[in-house]
Amino acid sequence: MRRVFFCASLLLAPALAAQELTQPHKPVEITIAGSPGFGFADGFLQTPAGGEPGTSSVRRPTFHELNIEDVAFYDGRLKLQWHQLGLFGGYQFIRFDESGVLPRTFVTRGVSLAVDDLVRTKDKFD
Repeated sequence: MRRVFFCASLLLAPALAAQELTQPHKPVEITIAGSPGFGFADGFLQTPAGGEPGTSSVRRPTFHELNIEDVAFYDGRLKLQWHQLGLFGGYQFIRFDESGVLPRTFVTRGVSLAVDDLVRTKDKFD
């Protein structure tokens, strides 16, 4: 019985594929989609001045120090289809806009910030 089913599948598959190719397609299709997301943020933000070592504290500031526990983000997608040619693009943005108090001394871009200094971040990952 399996052999008969397998042979029938082999015969039907090319016929279905040929039928799909002969069906009329829309000459142009445009699809726009988007979806929100939400998740836990863990890690750190660090930008050494010009990439030079020693201009920023290592692996600091952490998201926890900046009072960033979670993040909302948005994904956008665009698909353009012209006959058999397709083009796909996507865009995701994540923004952090929080403030926190430093639990220990912190150096960023060669500037030292003291313990208990209030820091604010407006970071964009676009």
